[in-house]
Amino acid sequence: MKQILTVILLFTATYLQAQNIKGKVTDIVTNQAIAGVTIQLIDTNKGTVSDSDGNFSLDGSGNIRVSFVGY
Repeated sequence: MKQILTVILLFTATYLQAQNIKGKVTDIVTNQAIAGVTIQLIDTNKGTVSDSDGNFSLDGSGNIRVSFVGY
């Protein structure tokens, strides 16, 4: 019984910590989606790039850095 309880507690703790940052990158003037924007979770090695519709999804939580060269 003790082993089952430990597994359930570990699973619950892991599940509660899992978070996801989702968003869409758009031009503030034209409201058009911007593809190829780099989104990084600060102080980690996690990052992603926005798709052709400007959407992105990044596992984790915290502050992000958004960058795009040439815009």
